[in-house]
Amino acid sequence: MDAEASKIKSYIDSQGNFVIFHDLYVKLLHLIGGPRDLHLSLTLDTFDEKKIGGFIVVNPTSFSFKGTKAYVNVPASIFGNPVGVIFNTLTVSNLKSKMTKNIAIKTINGVEAVKFIRDYAMKYFLLKNENGAVTQLKSEFTIIPYYANPVDIADTTFNLVFEDNSEISFNSKLFNQYAGFTGHQDKFKRAKEILQKYREEISARNKKERGRVIYRAPDRITEDLFVNKKEADTLYNVTLNRVLSCGIKTYNNKKYNIMSVFSFNSNGFDEFVVNAKKCGELFDTNTDPIVVFLPMNGGGYIDAENYLYNILSPNTNYEKRSVGRINPSTEKVLRNGFGYALKDPITNQYWMDYSANVFVGPLGDWYDKPQSEMYGSTQFTHFSESILVGNSTIYKTKNIRKWNEIVVFSDHFCYSACSIFTKNFVEKKSAIVATYSGLPNSQFRAVGESPTAVIQDYSIHNGEETILSDLGITLGLSFLPTLPLDKSNKVPSEYLVHQPNDYVEIGEFQNTAEGIDVFLEQANLLMQKYSSNCENGKVTQDAKCTKNSESEIWGIKCVNGEYLEANCVFMNCSSGYVRDTSNTICYKKECENSDKVVENSECPKTSTSESWGIQCVNNKKDVANCKFIECKTGYKLNTTTNKCDKIVTPVTECKSGETKNSVDCKETSESSIYAATCVNGKFDYTKCVFSTCQSGYEINEKTSKCEKVVISECLEGESKVDISCKETSETEIWAAKCVNGKFDNTQCKFIQCKGALSVDENGKCSESTKCTEGSVLQSEKCKDQKENEIWVATCENGKFDFEKCQFLQCKEGFQLDEQNKCVKIVVNNSDQNDGALSYLECVLLALLLVI
Repeated sequence: MDAEASKIKSYIDSQGNFVIFHDLYVKLLHLIGGPRDLHLSLTLDTFDEKKIGGFIVVNPTSFSFKGTKAYVNVPASIFGNPVGVIFNTLTVSNLKSKMTKNIAIKTINGVEAVKFIRDYAMKYFLLKNENGAVTQLKSEFTIIPYYANPVDIADTTFNLVFEDNSEISFNSKLFNQYAGFTGHQDKFKRAKEILQKYREEISARNKKERGRVIYRAPDRITEDLFVNKKEADTLYNVTLNRVLSCGIKTYNNKKYNIMSVFSFNSNGFDEFVVNAKKCGELFDTNTDPIVVFLPMNGGGYIDAENYLYNILSPNTNYEKRSVGRINPSTEKVLRNGFGYALKDPITNQYWMDYSANVFVGPLGDWYDKPQSEMYGSTQFTHFSESILVGNSTIYKTKNIRKWNEIVVFSDHFCYSACSIFTKNFVEKKSAIVATYSGLPNSQFRAVGESPTAVIQDYSIHNGEETILSDLGITLGLSFLPTLPLDKSNKVPSEYLVHQPNDYVEIGEFQNTAEGIDVFLEQANLLMQKYSSNCENGKVTQDAKCTKNSESEIWGIKCVNGEYLEANCVFMNCSSGYVRDTSNTICYKKECENSDKVVENSECPKTSTSESWGIQCVNNKKDVANCKFIECKTGYKLNTTTNKCDKIVTPVTECKSGETKNSVDCKETSESSIYAATCVNGKFDYTKCVFSTCQSGYEINEKTSKCEKVVISECLEGESKVDISCKETSETEIWAAKCVNGKFDNTQCKFIQCKGALSVDENGKCSESTKCTEGSVLQSEKCKDQKENEIWVATCENGKFDFEKCQFLQCKEGFQLDEQNKCVKIVVNNSDQNDGALSYLECVLLALLLVI
């Protein structure tokens, strides 16, 4: 990221006052792509105001895997139209033929096909897990939004060599939402309207979610957006479009409850609850197994994930612990509102008192006394473990299934809230979790990625910083990583790989009866594999154990391959409780065991001067054995009395290094001001330093002394009409020149003739008499004439124009120097040339003779 930031700085520095938005935006995308975290993202606030927002990279085929080989997978349509409308019909026909005949791809652009697909996915689909990146590529390769994945032009040409040694080549095309295809404008009109509506929904949702904690990846564009798949209508009893569907399906004479969860992000939590509750009620009508599909689920609201998990496995649901990195941005987010939703997992009390405004008080020890862990050579410093409080609405499931009666299929992409959902099942062993899609024969299987919240940059600066918003951009950032169920493991789940129970070789989820039957076949095999023939000694949590209570969790122990209620055993204390030393009861946990003494107001010796505290012993506050910690601010320990005495601070007049202007300094004068310096807390008027000049004086840089400011009434070259000029007469107007900052009426210049008079050929002001056209007149009235110079005016239109005079020569006794100024002649007999005249002088003299 540092390297990309350096490139951006160099680029901006090289652009001057204007930067091309496209180039800057793409460079910013490359910068934030470094950590391979979809939460770290840029979103355009208004797509139609930025040209880059309207472009989509389009390809005629995606890819699929069978065994270890790659195949083309031509979609039924692109933007709701046949692929041949966009690409060459022969190319599309040949690709479809390869797909129908199951002819594998040998190489793509000279690279082994599976490796090429993997490398392309890791370059443009920025997930940490290669299987997740490949899954996203397979889903989105035919429609890639350029504003999210700016594909290099070098990566838009493809040559596919098949195992029958035939070749097919094609180039990616760039679809522009705001400029229709020539000849096909009507065919793409509906697609453009759908895109515009969808993007307006994205912009509106981004504004709505400002200031909220959400758990989802940025919105994606897929072909499902443009196609109404009516075949899915008969599959489900309940449908919330593009979010959640559920129903009951029979396969091989066996009934299954099926649920497809495309997203945890609906128009509102209430809308999700209404439909999820209907699913819970439907599943409660029977005791058949439940099969859950999570195709390309990008997450959404954590409350929605929690509600759905509670329907499926209510006995294993638990509060999720989160932490946050200590830095100024985190503190701003907490103070701007997020801190009000966090509570102490031990006391169940909120860390901060609610305020309608930005919180300005002290945050408290939970933040101000951070904790640290080392992950290899990396130190993670964070605030205390916290519970993010959400909506507490739950559905009370009646027919609770065993863990091996629930099968959850995840496609590796499963992101944010979706990965919290799947990782909970894995950690609690509350369902059979299987992955599909991804790369063939990969050893790196994971049920999901980034079980972490995402916030907008607005949550940090609260609208006070507008650099990105002025560009029409919103920045997304990861926030509040969740912790694993194992409390001894302090590594956030963000950095842990949760392996599935199993992997099934299914390339993609198809929301059709036939497509779901493929998964139900695998679900049946998995349930047989993980049947109730349990491992002897294994304990599984079970609500049917009668000793379950608010403080204790009990489960059934496997005996002779069976879980029987008669074999209930204690498992562990509930969240916020600990076992006593005799291992007989669970009591409420007051604190974490530590040798550290923590200040406590319950200690009787705590006062305004002394801090006393307690240690946490057996997770209880040992108030009976309070210990002295330190003297409070403004007090210090008296080693004789062992008490804290108030610190008496001597009164000082000033601090070392301070100065004060004073007339008491002997150096202070009419022109200069000196200042006394601070010595031992007092101003010493015998040790003065220069401060500044008195009013009306200024420092002379050469002499370093204050000199009186001379105020000029005019600037050199200015003039002012003055009737006291001796040249002023009844016919002429003269002005005094500025000499040494004052107007001097002994040095005057001609301004103009009075009234209707004009200068005649004798240089006098007289009644209008036209001069001879082209004649010249030597005159002191020339505007640009300087001292010791002779200038002449030329007659134009019957008048001498003294504004446009020409230099004639220097006055007698003067000559031109190298700067073309008339300077006094220094006589040198060897260099005299009194008879020489310049060419210009000759010409002007000739004109005078003609007159």
